[in-house]
Amino acid sequence: MEKRVKYAKIFLKESGKILLRYLKKKNLEDLQKADKKVEAYIIGSIFNRYPIDSISTEKTGEIIKSSKYRWIIAPLEGRSEYLNGNSLFFISIKIEESGVVKKTLIYLPIFNELLYQSEGNLFLNDEEILESNKEKLINFYTLF
Repeated sequence: MEKRVKYAKIFLKESGKILLRYLKKKNLEDLQKADKKVEAYIIGSIFNRYPIDSISTEKTGEIIKSSKYRWIIAPLEGRSEYLNGNSLFFISIKIEESGVVKKTLIYLPIFNELLYQSEGNLFLNDEEILESNKEKLINFYTLF
């Protein structure tokens, strides 16, 4: 599982670069192109590394394979924020093992911030977030 998380981080950061290239255009057509390109990039990257893992996405839907792992991809959350040039848009990947979400990763490209949970701990850019700050950060990221 940890190798999948390692690669998910790479996939998210590369996807963020794709979104940022389209950000300046701020129209619906380019938003849809960016959304599709990110989804295609992540799907291709997962299958190159883990060809028997299943994938679930907004546009493509379910791609069922034989592995006990399933990747759930949201290539662009916060579409109206993205269109309006607001920085609160993100890409997310969840990784399931045997039908249970084990890892959730969220990447905010504008801030270059990667938030993820692992073994009940919360990390921001690979730094564990102090217990007292966890609730504030979770509340912030769940606002949108």
